[in-house]
Amino acid sequence: MGDNSIKISMRYIIIMLSIGLLFTSCNYNNKEVNVFKGNGIIVIDSASRGIELVTISGKDKQISSYPVYYIGSKADTISLGRKPISMFTDEKSARKYDTAKNWNSIKSMDISIYVDTIIHLSNNVDFTHFDNADADHEILDSVRFYKAFPVFIENKSDSLISVGTHNFVNYLTREVKNENGNWIEIESADRGALDGTAKRHLVIEPNHILIAKMSRYKGDMRAECRLKFNISWGGANEYVTYSNVFIDNIMKEQLKALQAELTK
Repeated sequence: MGDNSIKISMRYIIIMLSIGLLFTSCNYNNKEVNVFKGNGIIVIDSASRGIELVTISGKDKQISSYPVYYIGSKADTISLGRKPISMFTDEKSARKYDTAKNWNSIKSMDISIYVDTIIHLSNNVDFTHFDNADADHEILDSVRFYKAFPVFIENKSDSLISVGTHNFVNYLTREVKNENGNWIEIESADRGALDGTAKRHLVIEPNHILIAKMSRYKGDMRAECRLKFNISWGGANEYVTYSNVFIDNIMKEQLKALQAELTK
């Protein structure tokens, strides 16, 4: 009985110390971090809290943007940096994946995509320009703190897969269900201007995950949404899969305009 009491007391002390460390980390080194508990995972976001929604420009499809903040093994707690991961490849990873033999073909890929609306992150976007006198000198003009949801992509196969290049998932677009139950794509993936020189491939190892951020739109109605992951070559779909369905804001005017385009 005495030994059991000691074990229970020690377990209680360890739990309380862990909680204390977790909350202490919310403001370490005078840098704000936000801690969220989602679908079986704790996410520590180093970006400042999101305060605004993205304003949709016009009635056309928006250019999709899903910056990547983490690639690695699954864990109970994952920390995200203030900025996305580097878009440049590192020599160690390049050697590792260049010689790897366990690659999945596109058609045999097996991934799951989950948008967790319980976790409210921030996608901090820097707006910059280059100095006229020094083309290599980038000057920060402003920072926008957009509200965002995390997008979890898991490699459920036993082989390596690549889900894009640089530091954003360039095969993802957002769809909205209209009043007739049809899914309307409100984003387009612009891959034409990508420079591949020394840029990384977003490789997910077996049973590992990638976490991207989905900035949320300003809208005048709520609707069912989902993300579409589509790799196509020459107009033919090689691999298509979808995320879970979630509720978020959309612009009614944009949805009607895109629906009208489909009926022309």
